[in-house]
Amino acid sequence: MMNEKDGFQDKIIEEYYNEDLKFQIPINDAYKTKIEDSLSKMNLLEDFDFPLEVNILEIVAKGQEIRDKRKVKFELVGFISACLLIILSLLIIAINTNPAIYLYIYGAVSLLMPFVIIPIAKASRREAQ
Repeated sequence: MMNEKDGFQDKIIEEYYNEDLKFQIPINDAYKTKIEDSLSKMNLLEDFDFPLEVNILEIVAKGQEIRDKRKVKFELVGFISACLLIILSLLIIAINTNPAIYLYIYGAVSLLMPFVIIPIAKASRREAQ
């Protein structure tokens, strides 16, 4: 069985939409104004337009930029770590065997390094263009 509150709501809804009244229930004026105020507030929310202009390409570009910065930092840390590992391993080998070997390694690296660095620099410049 329908309680009294549901009956009031149904009657007010039928009056609001001009439908046929199926039953007669006396409506309290305070309750009717409260329901009408609620309906007017709901209509305000329906008419409210949210001006949301989202530039998805810009957001994706910023995300890609952040990811690239992280990748560059990671590669730089990896490169520095690898360089330190190689240099320290050469030093440890030179100290454990013969200190004169360190001088020979230093001379060989100093002479051969330009032949390694210049082609790498040119290749990276070509990729940048």
